Amino acid sequence: MNNSFSVFVAFYNGSYPAPTPPLVADPHVWIQGTCNGKSVGYVAVSWSAIQRANAVSGVEGVRALLGSILLGLVNGPPYPQAPALPSGSIDIPPAVTSGAESVICQEAMSAGQWSA
Repeated sequence: MNNSFSVFVAFYNGSYPAPTPPLVADPHVWIQGTCNGKSVGYVAVSWSAIQRANAVSGVEGVRALLGSILLGLVNGPPYPQAPALPSGSIDIPPAVTSGAESVICQEAMSAGQWSA
């Protein structure tokens, strides 16, 4: 069965507390989207997971990650297997010290609309 997905909001709080490295906080990216036309509301996905998926396979990797999450939220258990993500360090973005605190996660927004 082909499933359709869309991501239309993806942001994180850019002023999150970031302790001195190496104890750097990994911000939650709040995703809002749909799966097969059903809204999933907001779901938190770690910023580093999105970056790792993007590093491995670009937008297709991000779509695989977010698609498995959205599908699981709509269908419930048994949940689809999320793609394997590489280990290793990912540079966490520096905290925003001035201006807007909500920061768009471009890698998640690039997923847009797709079918899988």
